[in-house]
Amino acid sequence: MPKRYRVVILDRAERDIENAFGYIYFELSNPIAAYNTYDGIISKIKSLSIFPAGYDSLEIGPWRGKGYRKIHYKNYTIIYKIHEDDNLVVVTNITYSHRNFSNLQP
Repeated sequence: MPKRYRVVILDRAERDIENAFGYIYFELSNPIAAYNTYDGIISKIKSLSIFPAGYDSLEIGPWRGKGYRKIHYKNYTIIYKIHEDDNLVVVTNITYSHRNFSNLQP
């Protein structure tokens, strides 16, 4: 049986999800896509409870060398860090994938 990790979403990442949902729902006037995107992001985050190290390291700008990883859902990138000693995955940011990651702070 594979090792299981507890997944925690920081408040900042929760706000990122809410902002993505709001943008799609209100700005793009597409409530179905907003709910599908929300559900998809949450599903991807939950999948990190098994083998979170299987995804790419985030080696750009201020993220370089700090142990952050990334996983994608459609046009969004989920940024997280694994804490092996605690069997914990901490989701720190969710951002539009075509954004300049150098401007984000870990």
